[in-house]
Amino acid sequence: MVRREKTNSCSPYRWDIDFHGFAQTAEQIIEGRRKIFVGWLGIVNFAEAKYKSKHRVYGNLTALRHAHLLDALVFESNVPSSPPDSNLIPVSTGFRVTVSSDGQHYKVAIHERLVDVGDIGLLVDQASTEWTVSCPPQAPPEDGPQGPLSSVAR
Repeated sequence: MVRREKTNSCSPYRWDIDFHGFAQTAEQIIEGRRKIFVGWLGIVNFAEAKYKSKHRVYGNLTALRHAHLLDALVFESNVPSSPPDSNLIPVSTGFRVTVSSDGQHYKVAIHERLVDVGDIGLLVDQASTEWTVSCPPQAPPEDGPQGPLSSVAR
């Protein structure tokens, strides 16, 4: 069940979404996903530290997985939306770990598109962390039987 109300948040509406039997606002959903993303980032940072101490360079996602340093994360899970504090990464989640050509720097990018909420992402390198949220497109005003409401003769 989705209900929307006027608000001053990123979109002109507050979205109440029935999520596993209880209603959550878009802000609650976004904050919940942010916490999960940060947890995943912690696992990647730990894996990168271990990988670099052994190989003297950072590893990309494939290297970290082959070294079994990301075994705590379950990639390509068919769970549509992972529960809080989950290490299940849905197929629909973009998850990248890239390394500079000299192997001395790495970047992590995690991205999801949430229905009725928008796109969310976490972009991290050694110098910065960026959390992005973009709202879903707003529906145009509803039309009446004679065409758009703004064009109906008065």
